[in-house]
Amino acid sequence: MLTNAVFLVCVVLISTLDQIDLGARLNKDEISGRSLECVATPSQTYPCEFLTVEGVHVAVGYERDNLRIKYLSIQDKHFKTKDGLQVGASVTVSEDQLVAIPGWKVFGPRAKSGWRPVFGYFGEKVRFSDGTVVDLAQPRHDPPRAGQLEILELEKGGV
Repeated sequence: MLTNAVFLVCVVLISTLDQIDLGARLNKDEISGRSLECVATPSQTYPCEFLTVEGVHVAVGYERDNLRIKYLSIQDKHFKTKDGLQVGASVTVSEDQLVAIPGWKVFGPRAKSGWRPVFGYFGEKVRFSDGTVVDLAQPRHDPPRAGQLEILELEKGGV
């Protein structure tokens, strides 16, 4: 998890958060040369840079050969998507909107902006704000239960 990670402060040539998106290219000056990897899915990693753009810490996974951005992850509470999603905010979701990848993460629905909220990690129990455990390994309830979940991370380009 990046929650406790120390972010490297780089000379950032991408000057706004609107410029940092999937398919955009990093400038060679933004590459630190360190051998860090972003884990975008359980089976996909990319070289990774931790950039600070407009005061927001962003993990950026990119293709080594052409520097195109393939993955973005934000755990910074100062960032808000155009859809209004924000780390630390709670949103109402139903069980049928959640995707759990065992041993990985619990995701919510992808927003129009492409950002996807992460609600849990690595098999930990995810609970609605009322304490109800969301157990996606069990058969779904009919109708699916709904409740408030806190956004722990926002990512783009992963699962």
